Amino acid sequence: PLRFFRRYMEELCGRFDVVVEEVIGGQRPPFMGRLFVKEPLVAIWHQKHDRIFREQYPAPVAVILLILERFLSALYRTRTVVTPSHESREKLTQLGLKLENIQVVYDGIRKVSTQDVKACGSREDIVVFLGKLRRYKRVDHIVLALKRVVASLGRCRLIVAGKISEIDRGYVESLRKLILELGLEDHVEFRI
Repeated sequence: PLRFFRRYMEELCGRFDVVVEEVIGGQRPPFMGRLFVKEPLVAIWHQKHDRIFREQYPAPVAVILLILERFLSALYRTRTVVTPSHESREKLTQLGLKLENIQVVYDGIRKVSTQDVKACGSREDIVVFLGKLRRYKRVDHIVLALKRVVASLGRCRLIVAGKISEIDRGYVESLRKLILELGLEDHVEFRI
Protein backbone atom coordinates (compact mmCIF):
# COMPACT_ATOMS: atom_id res chain seq x y z
CA PRO A 1 0.00 0.00 0.00
CA LEU A 2 2.77 2.47 0.77
CA ARG A 3 4.50 1.90 -2.57
CA PHE A 4 1.19 2.39 -4.38
CA PHE A 5 0.47 5.54 -2.34
CA ARG A 6 3.85 7.02 -3.26
CA ARG A 7 3.47 6.17 -6.96
CA TYR A 8 -0.06 7.55 -7.03
CA MET A 9 0.95 10.83 -5.38
CA GLU A 10 4.08 11.28 -7.52
CA GLU A 11 2.87 10.08 -10.94
CA LEU A 12 -0.84 9.30 -11.14
CA CYS A 13 -2.84 11.80 -9.09
CA GLY A 14 -5.17 13.83 -11.26
CA ARG A 15 -4.63 11.76 -14.42
CA PHE A 16 -7.88 9.75 -14.22
CA ASP A 17 -11.60 10.46 -14.30
CA VAL A 18 -12.33 7.60 -11.90
CA VAL A 19 -10.31 5.05 -9.94
CA VAL A 20 -11.53 1.46 -9.58
CA GLU A 21 -10.08 -0.51 -6.68
CA GLU A 22 -10.59 -4.12 -5.66
CA VAL A 23 -10.83 -3.69 -1.90
CA ILE A 24 -10.08 -7.26 -0.82
CA GLY A 25 -8.66 -9.68 -3.33
CA GLY A 26 -6.06 -12.38 -3.49
CA GLN A 27 -3.14 -12.38 -1.11
CA ARG A 28 -2.06 -8.82 -1.52
CA PRO A 29 -2.80 -6.20 1.12
CA PRO A 30 -5.58 -3.70 0.35
CA PHE A 31 -4.44 -0.40 -1.18
CA MET A 32 -6.89 1.61 0.93
CA GLY A 33 -7.25 4.12 -1.88
CA ARG A 34 -10.15 5.67 0.02
CA LEU A 35 -7.58 7.37 2.25
CA PHE A 36 -5.74 9.25 -0.50
CA VAL A 37 -7.33 8.99 -3.97
CA LYS A 38 -8.63 12.40 -5.05
CA GLU A 39 -10.69 11.19 -8.04
CA PRO A 40 -14.11 9.53 -7.69
CA LEU A 41 -13.52 6.01 -6.40
CA VAL A 42 -15.44 2.82 -7.21
CA ALA A 43 -14.72 -0.11 -4.92
CA ILE A 44 -14.98 -3.69 -6.20
CA TRP A 45 -16.00 -5.99 -3.35
CA HIS A 46 -16.86 -9.52 -4.43
CA GLN A 47 -18.17 -10.96 -1.18
CA LYS A 48 -18.24 -10.91 2.58
CA HIS A 49 -15.13 -12.87 3.56
CA ASP A 50 -15.88 -14.14 7.07
CA ARG A 51 -16.41 -17.77 6.08
CA ILE A 52 -13.40 -17.77 3.74
CA PHE A 53 -11.15 -16.30 6.42
CA ARG A 54 -12.28 -18.89 8.99
CA GLU A 55 -11.78 -21.85 6.61
CA GLN A 56 -8.58 -20.71 4.94
CA TYR A 57 -6.48 -19.34 7.79
CA PRO A 58 -5.51 -20.25 11.35
CA ALA A 59 -7.81 -18.68 13.97
CA PRO A 60 -5.50 -15.80 15.02
CA VAL A 61 -4.94 -14.75 11.38
CA ALA A 62 -8.66 -15.09 10.60
CA VAL A 63 -9.55 -12.79 13.52
CA ILE A 64 -7.12 -10.13 12.29
CA LEU A 65 -8.54 -10.38 8.76
CA LEU A 66 -12.12 -10.14 10.05
CA ILE A 67 -11.19 -6.97 11.95
CA LEU A 68 -9.50 -5.60 8.81
CA GLU A 69 -12.62 -6.31 6.75
CA ARG A 70 -14.76 -4.42 9.29
CA PHE A 71 -12.30 -1.52 9.21
CA LEU A 72 -12.38 -1.45 5.40
CA SER A 73 -16.18 -1.54 5.35
CA ALA A 74 -16.26 1.51 7.62
CA LEU A 75 -13.70 3.22 5.38
CA TYR A 76 -15.69 2.56 2.17
CA ARG A 77 -19.17 2.91 3.71
CA THR A 78 -20.10 6.04 1.74
CA ARG A 79 -18.39 5.08 -1.54
CA THR A 80 -19.84 3.33 -4.56
CA VAL A 81 -19.27 -0.40 -4.22
CA VAL A 82 -19.70 -2.89 -7.06
CA THR A 83 -20.45 -6.53 -6.29
CA PRO A 84 -21.37 -9.46 -8.60
CA SER A 85 -24.70 -10.61 -7.10
CA HIS A 86 -27.74 -9.53 -5.13
CA GLU A 87 -26.81 -12.04 -2.43
CA SER A 88 -23.38 -10.42 -2.03
CA ARG A 89 -25.06 -7.02 -1.96
CA GLU A 90 -27.24 -8.08 0.98
CA LYS A 91 -24.31 -9.65 2.86
CA LEU A 92 -22.14 -6.58 2.40
CA THR A 93 -24.77 -4.51 4.21
CA GLN A 94 -24.09 -6.74 7.24
CA LEU A 95 -20.63 -5.18 7.29
CA GLY A 96 -22.17 -1.71 7.46
CA LEU A 97 -21.92 -0.74 3.80
CA LYS A 98 -24.92 1.34 2.70
CA LEU A 99 -27.35 -0.60 0.50
CA GLU A 100 -27.98 2.39 -1.74
CA ASN A 101 -24.25 2.64 -2.52
CA ILE A 102 -23.87 -1.01 -3.54
CA GLN A 103 -24.41 -1.74 -7.23
CA VAL A 104 -24.73 -5.24 -8.70
CA VAL A 105 -22.69 -5.84 -11.86
CA TYR A 106 -22.72 -9.46 -12.96
CA ASP A 107 -19.42 -11.17 -13.76
CA GLY A 108 -19.03 -12.69 -17.21
CA ILE A 109 -21.70 -12.82 -19.85
CA ARG A 110 -25.44 -13.10 -19.36
CA LYS A 111 -26.50 -15.20 -22.33
CA VAL A 112 -24.63 -17.87 -24.21
CA SER A 113 -25.74 -18.85 -27.69
CA THR A 114 -25.61 -22.56 -28.37
CA GLN A 115 -26.75 -22.10 -31.95
CA ASP A 116 -23.35 -22.96 -33.44
CA VAL A 117 -22.52 -25.78 -31.05
CA LYS A 118 -22.58 -29.15 -32.74
CA ALA A 119 -23.43 -32.27 -30.80
CA CYS A 120 -20.70 -34.86 -30.66
CA GLY A 121 -21.49 -38.55 -31.01
CA SER A 122 -19.79 -39.98 -27.98
CA ARG A 123 -17.77 -38.26 -25.35
CA GLU A 124 -15.79 -38.96 -22.26
CA ASP A 125 -17.33 -37.98 -18.92
CA ILE A 126 -15.05 -35.25 -17.55
CA VAL A 127 -15.47 -32.88 -14.63
CA VAL A 128 -13.23 -29.80 -14.68
CA PHE A 129 -12.32 -27.56 -11.77
CA LEU A 130 -10.81 -24.38 -13.19
CA GLY A 131 -9.72 -21.64 -10.84
CA LYS A 132 -7.45 -20.68 -8.00
CA LEU A 133 -6.85 -23.80 -5.97
CA ARG A 134 -7.70 -22.63 -2.44
CA ARG A 135 -8.66 -24.71 0.58
CA TYR A 136 -11.97 -22.88 1.08
CA LYS A 137 -13.11 -23.84 -2.45
CA ARG A 138 -13.31 -27.45 -1.22
CA VAL A 139 -11.99 -29.36 -4.22
CA ASP A 140 -11.75 -32.31 -1.81
CA HIS A 141 -15.55 -32.49 -2.00
CA ILE A 142 -15.31 -32.93 -5.77
CA VAL A 143 -12.82 -35.78 -5.25
CA LEU A 144 -15.14 -37.47 -2.73
CA ALA A 145 -18.06 -37.13 -5.15
CA LEU A 146 -15.90 -38.49 -7.97
CA LYS A 147 -15.38 -41.69 -6.00
CA ARG A 148 -19.16 -42.23 -5.96
CA VAL A 149 -19.49 -41.39 -9.66
CA VAL A 150 -16.72 -43.80 -10.63
CA ALA A 151 -18.30 -46.51 -8.45
CA SER A 152 -21.63 -45.94 -10.21
CA LEU A 153 -20.54 -45.35 -13.82
CA GLY A 154 -17.17 -47.04 -13.85
CA ARG A 155 -15.74 -44.10 -15.79
CA CYS A 156 -15.25 -40.39 -15.25
CA ARG A 157 -12.25 -38.10 -15.03
CA LEU A 158 -11.55 -35.00 -13.02
CA ILE A 159 -9.19 -32.33 -14.30
CA VAL A 160 -8.03 -29.82 -11.69
CA ALA A 161 -6.55 -26.81 -13.48
CA GLY A 162 -5.51 -23.37 -12.38
CA LYS A 163 -3.17 -21.45 -10.13
CA ILE A 164 -1.90 -22.36 -6.71
CA SER A 165 -0.42 -20.09 -4.08
CA GLU A 166 2.41 -20.96 -1.73
CA ILE A 167 0.16 -21.08 1.31
CA ASP A 168 -2.04 -23.70 -0.34
CA ARG A 169 0.67 -26.15 -1.45
CA GLY A 170 -0.09 -28.28 1.62
CA TYR A 171 -3.73 -28.44 0.56
CA VAL A 172 -2.76 -29.72 -2.89
CA GLU A 173 -0.61 -32.39 -1.28
CA SER A 174 -3.53 -33.44 0.93
CA LEU A 175 -5.67 -33.68 -2.22
CA ARG A 176 -3.10 -35.92 -3.89
CA LYS A 177 -3.01 -38.11 -0.79
CA LEU A 178 -6.82 -38.34 -0.70
CA ILE A 179 -6.86 -39.32 -4.38
CA LEU A 180 -4.41 -42.15 -3.68
CA GLU A 181 -6.35 -43.30 -0.61
CA LEU A 182 -9.54 -43.47 -2.67
CA GLY A 183 -7.83 -45.27 -5.57
CA LEU A 184 -8.63 -42.47 -8.01
CA GLU A 185 -5.14 -41.78 -9.35
CA ASP A 186 -6.20 -42.97 -12.84
CA HIS A 187 -9.21 -40.65 -12.78
CA VAL A 188 -7.68 -37.33 -11.68
CA GLU A 189 -5.28 -35.07 -13.58
CA PHE A 190 -3.67 -31.92 -12.20
CA ARG A 191 -2.78 -29.08 -14.58
CA ILE A 192 -1.36 -26.52 -12.19
